Amino acid sequence: MDPASPVSDRNERKLPEEILLLRFGNNAFTKGTQEGEFPFAPEDADAVIREFSRRKKDLVIDFEHQSVQCAKAPAAGWIKKLVRTEEGLLALVKYWTKEAEELILNGKYRYFSPALYFSPDGTKVVSLHSVALTNHPALHGIPALAADDLAGEVPQEAPEEPPAVPAEEAAAAEQPAAEEKMEADGTVPALLADLRKKEALWDTLLKRHACTSFADVEKRLDEARSVVLADKVREALEKGKLTEHMRSWAEALAGTAPELFDAYVRSVPRLVPDNAFTEQALFPPAEHVSDPEEEEIFSMLGLSPAGKKSGKNL
Repeated sequence: MDPASPVSDRNERKLPEEILLLRFGNNAFTKGTQEGEFPFAPEDADAVIREFSRRKKDLVIDFEHQSVQCAKAPAAGWIKKLVRTEEGLLALVKYWTKEAEELILNGKYRYFSPALYFSPDGTKVVSLHSVALTNHPALHGIPALAADDLAGEVPQEAPEEPPAVPAEEAAAAEQPAAEEKMEADGTVPALLADLRKKEALWDTLLKRHACTSFADVEKRLDEARSVVLADKVREALEKGKLTEHMRSWAEALAGTAPELFDAYVRSVPRLVPDNAFTEQALFPPAEHVSDPEEEEIFSMLGLSPAGKKSGKNL
């Protein structure tokens, strides 16, 4: 190739001594036709490092994931240590083989790809199987291996972030925008119309019950509650679910725990066969008048006409 050609390979590459395997955050990937992403957090890096340390051996760098495929897998290099940095999980290279060195320095292999083990639910990276030299990494944004190849890549400048705005100012700025949007789509007129309608109904209700304050309203509500409770107790008495001497107790229960009173009325059997006119119980019983024949029978039984025993001993 002509050395003067603008596309000739004039880079003098250097072998990498360390590789940033995974960045913290969401890592996007494309594998065949499958696309997705997975998170990688500092605690995940710690778990991978613990697993690596537990094995107590160097981690292989192979060619095209051949060690994963259980094929003949000569090493391209070896990783001696994993380190957690501010960016992510960093691998320290022990050495490269002569074959890998030639391929990397000649630009025949430019990228790498970690072979990862995930948790059973597929949401967390838990271990690192190996790292491969490849020209088709599944992970997006993988940097070039050789240091001098990075010089030819144009760094992407992070967009300048707008200055922070205090929460109070942000809320004040958003309120007019929200009101303008509501006016544009007709929400504000509809809300105002609904509020005016409710205000008119409330005003009518107050005038109807001669209320001029909330205290008056509360008083009217208490009176209405008293009427309802009295009706409940009266109905229970008429159905024979209460006796007259239970009236005070029933009124107190209905006033303090109406749900409990209703449950009592539903569950209790009739206590009085016919209690439709409970006020009759307030009148004393009429004096008993018996005829001579009845008195004779009472006398034979040793009873008085009123149903009491006489002084006669049988």
